Amino acid sequence: MTLTFEVIFHENGDMIFQYQDVVLGQTGTNAPHDEGRSATVGIQNDTADIGLCYVREIVVSGQYQGIEPPGNFLEDELAIRFFIDVDEQAPAFVYDEIGNTFDTTPGTSITITDASGVATDSLYYNHGEGWQAVTHASFDAPNTYNYVLPEVPASTELQYYFAATDGAPAGNRGTLPAGAPGEYYSIRMLPTNGVEALLAHAGTVPGYQDYQNIEFPKFVMALDAADVVYDTYNWEEYEQYAFPESYSTIFAYGNSMGSGAESDTLSAALIDFFNSGTTGNPKNLFLASDNFGSAQHALGYLRPMKKFYRGYLRALYVPDGTVGVPPNGGTDGIGGPYTYDYSYGSIIGWAGSPIGDDGVELPVYSDSPDVIVNDSCPESYWDEVSNPELWSWASFTFQDGPYGGYAYGYELGAGIWLDNLIYKAFYLTFDLSQFTNDADIRMLVQDAVDWFGTSTGVDEPGDEVSAIRSTLSQNRPNPFNPTTTIAYSISEPGDVLLEIYNVAGRKMRTLVDERRPSGPHEVVWNGRNDCGETVGSGIYFYRITSEDFTSTRKMILLK
Repeated sequence: MTLTFEVIFHENGDMIFQYQDVVLGQTGTNAPHDEGRSATVGIQNDTADIGLCYVREIVVSGQYQGIEPPGNFLEDELAIRFFIDVDEQAPAFVYDEIGNTFDTTPGTSITITDASGVATDSLYYNHGEGWQAVTHASFDAPNTYNYVLPEVPASTELQYYFAATDGAPAGNRGTLPAGAPGEYYSIRMLPTNGVEALLAHAGTVPGYQDYQNIEFPKFVMALDAADVVYDTYNWEEYEQYAFPESYSTIFAYGNSMGSGAESDTLSAALIDFFNSGTTGNPKNLFLASDNFGSAQHALGYLRPMKKFYRGYLRALYVPDGTVGVPPNGGTDGIGGPYTYDYSYGSIIGWAGSPIGDDGVELPVYSDSPDVIVNDSCPESYWDEVSNPELWSWASFTFQDGPYGGYAYGYELGAGIWLDNLIYKAFYLTFDLSQFTNDADIRMLVQDAVDWFGTSTGVDEPGDEVSAIRSTLSQNRPNPFNPTTTIAYSISEPGDVLLEIYNVAGRKMRTLVDERRPSGPHEVVWNGRNDCGETVGSGIYFYRITSEDFTSTRKMILLK
């Protein structure tokens, strides 16, 4: 026997469900019942959040519990009519909020549904001049309304809500949020005046990479601890965008990066951001991202993601089985290619890196940190990039893990840094949330803030002079020949050691080795070693160590 039924839709909105046969007589299953007799009856929209239902069956842990409501069994030759009575219901709204934007004439869309049709619709907005309304600019059948706002000044908070009235005699009106105008949505038109840092995140709601909202709070914690004032922007939300040049520093991340259009758009925007830097005003990037290296590995050299990764970060992804004894590499530098879960391990800092400390291990609990090495710029990009002769440098390598106590990618890269003169970049191959200690996350971000020279704090009028912070500034000029000035501050009186190393890690000169009072200081290096000999052209590192502070920066001597 087969189940036979039909549905009839009438122009007045009535719907009739007619059933000729409803019983199959199937028994003996783990939920024995006559299939069809208690089948769900109804109609709903594509997202299953609006609809009509006559009966539904309840099965819990594979055990049939009956139907809801009780007694509404279907019978052969049964007909059910759904009809529209007096409409007392306001229109229903389905909406995905938009986030902060660089577009001063933003647009948004909403779905509005009502059995009596929508008679009027409005988007109300307020950016300091009171509530104003616009109707939809376009309409997509069957019920999507598209709005475009008049130009809104940058550095402005925009409040908005939706309202619609149906075509019923009662003229039922609804709003979203339901409590509008007391409740409303809010976004910021970026950039904010005076804010130099941007947190470019990967979305914190369903549909985006950071949908569990795991990474975002870690960055917020660390940036707040470093006293950084910053804007936030969801780079996954918009098809096209450009980072405003008013930002000097971007902190960005991606969870499980793919090789799709969103990653290309981000890469192209970061390329333009880097290219806008100058030696006197370099741009800065802190990037932590799972799977960025592996996702770009198979792409052609014309793809923005590839160009950014190889030509601008100057990172080289190491596939599994290509280096080491036994061969290692791949998409999990801690647990290896045959581990499909998180593994405990560590990464270790390298000498000369401005972020992290030489020989200091940081524990991690990670599932997919790409294995990389520092590299030069491929010749394919030499005509397109600045200072193509400069290499990136190792910042962290994999250390401990489940392979006899070592990580699968032991002594291969987990992080690199690059000072390109017109920009500075730090790249970590996995998420910040995979560090097991929040203090380590705060340290990494603080090191980046110090290296980048990112502005911190906002003094309120009448505030006393803020407490002195320990800092190490970029030498000036840089590049230099033959002398350069190094400025630093220490928060408390104490012993200070300031030394210069070459790229091989050999100490060339001790500039300061004595007790210094708190506050700002400067010292000049004349390009000579401790023996008074002139050193050659090249890259050098200067490192400060005080009782509560350690930091390293890079400088270039050109003759």
